This record gives sequence, C-alpha cells and structure tokens, in this order.
Amino acid sequence: MKTTKRVLAIVLAVMMLALAIPFAASAATAPQKNVNITLSHTSNQAYTYDIYQLATLDFEGDATTGTYTTKTSIAAINDIIKAGVDTAAEKTAFLNACDDNYASIPAAQKIATFNADQDNKSFTKSVAAGIYYIHVTPGPDTNATLVTNSVFALPYYDGTDWINSVDIPMGQKIADNTPTIDKTVKRAEDTAWSEAISEELGKTFQFRIVSKVTGSSDQQVAGYRIYDEQDAGLTFGEVTSVKLLAAPDATTGTDITAYTTTKMAADDDTLPAGATFAVYVEDTSKLYTTANAYVEVIYTATVNKNAKIASANNNKATLQWEPKGSSSWTTGPNDDAKVFTYDISVVKVDANATSTKLSGAKFMIFDTQAKAEAATKDSTNFLAVTGDDDNGTYTFKKTANANDKFTFKAGTYYIKEVVAPEGYNLSTVVTQVEIGADTATATSKTVTITNAKSILPKTGGPGTVMFYVIGASLIICAGALLVVVMKKRAK
Repeated sequence: MKTTKRVLAIVLAVMMLALAIPFAASAATAPQKNVNITLSHTSNQAYTYDIYQLATLDFEGDATTGTYTTKTSIAAINDIIKAGVDTAAEKTAFLNACDDNYASIPAAQKIATFNADQDNKSFTKSVAAGIYYIHVTPGPDTNATLVTNSVFALPYYDGTDWINSVDIPMGQKIADNTPTIDKTVKRAEDTAWSEAISEELGKTFQFRIVSKVTGSSDQQVAGYRIYDEQDAGLTFGEVTSVKLLAAPDATTGTDITAYTTTKMAADDDTLPAGATFAVYVEDTSKLYTTANAYVEVIYTATVNKNAKIASANNNKATLQWEPKGSSSWTTGPNDDAKVFTYDISVVKVDANATSTKLSGAKFMIFDTQAKAEAATKDSTNFLAVTGDDDNGTYTFKKTANANDKFTFKAGTYYIKEVVAPEGYNLSTVVTQVEIGADTATATSKTVTITNAKSILPKTGGPGTVMFYVIGASLIICAGALLVVVMKKRAK
C-alpha cells in the first residue's frame, strides 16, 4: 500500500494540477484525523454541492504513514486510489472516473450537501481524514456553461507541513452564462433586418430569431426550444431555416436539420397558453459543436384581416431549455419585433355643400402617379378599389366585392376617381396621399375629395324638353312676327 505521504501528495497534485483549483490552507505540524472542508460560492445563481467520501485514511505509527480504505465498490475509482497518480493522463482519469461513475456512488458515501445561491455563499464541514469527491449540480434556472467537479485528499503534506483544512473557491469551477435572444423582421424587398416594419394586407414577410446557446460541451442541456407568441393580426407560415451560427451577426452557419416544429399551445401541453408555435432542437449535442454558438430560426408570417390598424402587431419569441436531470423547462429571455399596417379611406362630398356626403362613386388607388392618371373604371392594375356605394365614406378593398378592408404599408399612394356620383362631374384630379416614411411617422389617412354638379344635362334627361319648348316658342314668335310684317306690307 502507498504511504500516507505518497498518496496524499499525489491526490494533492490531482487537485492542484489536474483541476487547477487554487486554495488557501492553514499549516499544521502533524496530520489530524478530523479535517475541515470549506466551500466558497461566488455565483448569484443556485448550485448544489454534494460531498462524497471515496476513502478513509487509516493512521499508522507516528501518524505520518497509513493506508486508505476505499468506501465504494467502483473498480475504476478504487484502482486509481490504490495505484496512485503519477502522470497527467492519470490525474485526468481520476476525476473522469468519478464523474463517469457518479450515479453509482453509494448514497451512504455522501457526507454533506451545500445548497448555494446568492444569499448562501459559504459552507464548512468537519470530516474524517480521507479522499473526497465534490459533485456540482446547477439549479433548474441556472445558465451554467462550465461546471467542473473536484477530487482532493485531507490531510496532505505540502513538502513542509501537514495541511488539515482546505478552502476551495468553487466560483472558479463554475461559469455562468446568461443567454440572449434577438428577434428582427424583414420584408421581401428589404436588404436588412430591423426591429419593425410596415406591410400591407396579405403580404408575407420573414422573422429572424437569434438566441445564444446556454450550457456548454461540458454542461449540455437536455432540451432546447424557442417558442413564439403572435398577435391575432399575424398568421404563422412556416419555419424555413434553423442554423447554428458562430456569431449573432453571421450570415452563414451550419444547418440544423433535426428539429421539430409544434404549432399551437393546444397541441403541446408543455407550452404556455399563448404560444403560436415552437421549434425544438432534437439533438442538443449539435449545439456545442461550435464554441459560443447561436441558434438562428427564420420563419414566415402574413398580415391578416385581424391586424391592428396603425398600432404594433407584436410577436414575442422566448428561449427555453431543459437542464439535464430536470423534468421541467427553464424560461430564459424574450424579444419581440413589430409589424404595422395602415388604413386609407376617402370621404366624398359636394363641392358647394361640404357637409353633404355623396354615394355612388368608385375610387382606385395605385403605387405610381402614372398608373393613376391613366386609370379608367375598367383598369385592373390597381392596389385596391372601393365598393360601389359606401354611403359617402369609402374604404379600399382588394376587389370591389371583397369583404375585408385593405390595409397599407408606409409609403406614397395615388387615388383616382373612376366613377362619379349621379349628377356630378367625374374628377380628373389624382390625389396623392402619404403614409409616413417609416413606422415612426406613419399614420392612417382619410382623404376628402369634392365633386361639383354637372352643368350640362344628360342625354334623355328632363333638360331636353326645356330646349324643345324654347325652340318651339321661338318658332311661333318668329311666325307671328312674319305675319305682322306681311300685313304691314300689304297695307
């Protein structure tokens, strides 16, 4: 068997060299049968530290020699303790053997548990001399990217004195990562993603969600998903791309093909009630093939008839993950992007009595002035058209007989009257209307267009009778005048 000095010095090497844990210790002139372990927690998040005794030290003679009695039946651990550790590979193997067999370590070997969080930062335990293993478990709501367990022996000989207590700063064994999420939106004609857009009814556009991967290759999550909540005015289309990016602004990445899209919270009882859909990464190990990776999800949506007018149609993406060993999802950050749409309407009034609204007109709206100027009642290249009679207030629709009001994105539009109300002249004026340059300045618009009454009577109307009467009267008068003149000549 190895002597106490030999084995404890080796285990110390494991702790300091293989695990790279700096610590402060108090010196003693002789090894003690009871030693003190102190753990210092620096993270503000919750972690559990379980301390296991792997072997006890059996003192012999002058207390500077002795042997270890193992406490487990795990051969991979016991063999290393008995053989000692000399090489770097053996040092790493010692910790790995404990990690790999953690689930098999008898519960009776756990001598203490330290539940640490932002309010509970330090733990001290008096234990019997031996070899110990500390296993760290992140809480369900932590964002751990690196968690390294520990093995060490107490007491140990540092070459000058015997060390009977140890203070391990566990904060250096843990790296917390706060995941991020960013959602942007882009229309078909846009070249860049933005926080908000405006779009017209029925048009399809894209959303982009970029979330930082939580966990790490050493501390992988068991589940990873992004779910989305959309206002009623937006219709989810389809997920077109899921990629792993090396940076949030990367334009290229690695396709993640193993993902599942679940629509509606009603189809997945683990989703919040308002969820529209969720994207699950099926093989979470793929998330850790790139350091500090990000997941990009791109999907389509459409503005529908329920869209809010001149107000943000919100859609919020939320990141969730399932830590290993947990049966519930941890909710991370969220972000939204906004979609606006606007209304244009026309009020038709009498030019000489502006309080009188006129029915029976028809208007078309175009995206260029040239199209509007050339428009007739038979034109088909309009963006939208009004119905035949809207009682003096006209709303635009995709077709004259459509049920849904047409809504517009920010921009400049041109309105042309193509049918005039009964008894009024057809307006030849093209009316320009501006819905802001962007979503910050855009507002819905109501345009008032006036019409003057017709001066010339319509063919077949009552005015022609008047002309016949006047004409006949003039003929009669002329005939009477002729008779008078002829009589005067005869005299």
